[in-house]
Amino acid sequence: MAQVVLSARALEDIERLREFLLQTAPEVAESLMASVFDALAVLDAHPRIGRRKSGELRELVIGQGRTGYLALYVYDEIREIVRVLRLRHQRDAGYKDC
Repeated sequence: MAQVVLSARALEDIERLREFLLQTAPEVAESLMASVFDALAVLDAHPRIGRRKSGELRELVIGQGRTGYLALYVYDEIREIVRVLRLRHQRDAGYKDC
């Protein structure tokens, strides 16, 4: 099983997402955040589940009904470490400063 590690930028993205949800949809914020963490936890057992983005980069689609989130990550097979680099909403324009 791989170890899932969140980069500093991914942690910032998660905090930004949490703050946004608390402001816009407080009644579902905690359950949505739980679904994001549940999806990221799948990477420990299935590190290759995400679609290939480019080179070593992979992207995990975290669905939330008709919309959702994307997690950009790399998998180091030798060390068995999944490093989540960024997290964004599917409608966002892309990953900034990866």
